[in-house]
Amino acid sequence: MMKNLETAPIFPVIGGLPLQDAILKTPELRKFLLKENPPKIDLENRDALILYNTTIAREVLGLELQLQNFSGLIPTPMLRYNFLKQLHPDNLSILEIGTGQTAIISMIAAKCFRARCVATEINPVSIERARHHVAINNLQDQVKILPASEGKLMDGVVPEGEQFDLIITNPPYYDEILSPRVIWAGDPRELLNNQDSQGSFCVQFFQEAPHFLKQSGSAAALISGKQTKILEDVFTYIEKAGMRKEIFGLKAGTRVRWVIRVINPIIKS
Repeated sequence: MMKNLETAPIFPVIGGLPLQDAILKTPELRKFLLKENPPKIDLENRDALILYNTTIAREVLGLELQLQNFSGLIPTPMLRYNFLKQLHPDNLSILEIGTGQTAIISMIAAKCFRARCVATEINPVSIERARHHVAINNLQDQVKILPASEGKLMDGVVPEGEQFDLIITNPPYYDEILSPRVIWAGDPRELLNNQDSQGSFCVQFFQEAPHFLKQSGSAAALISGKQTKILEDVFTYIEKAGMRKEIFGLKAGTRVRWVIRVINPIIKS
């Protein structure tokens, strides 16, 4: 099944803010410098990553993230922006499954692409903080947060009859949160903590999506290139279901994330 990736295009994650410019905008970053010329910060320091990424969100995307005493997943704003940009979400209705504590993907879609978003989330703390981020960015008219429940993604969460142009998800894969090197990972309650749950989440996403898509709609998942078992499970399901798919990669540094998109999926009785 991994032959699907051999000819898929890979796009670099573009945009962002050079570190020297980020330091000018947020001088507090200087305390995390490992060297001055060229500037380099300690990327194994969680506080440094939070400060750098919130600076990028504010200065590049115009979004305010309040992550003081933050225990959640640290979002990388430009990866999410590039994910959306490649899907051409301008002025679309979007459903995001699992928006997290920052609701950053839905907020980027609303702020930068004028999309109208409904986002789901299961963790009560994450729901509260996601709604807070939507409010402080004045996006309440464009982003609505729906509470989900265990085992439910769309069925039983999204009101019956609602349909969208685009359904998206970026599931959290980092379960080794006690490792000192996995510093961007977050609260265990917002993580899919083993490969079986990760794989079943992604397959369930593509199973349910057709019922909530407009006739011209599509559904896309952003999946880590390291998660080969999950990718295989998804490809197996999509091919058995006869769905038309599109695959491309997003590369940041040495890491590749794969976007798997199904287009105009047919609902089988």
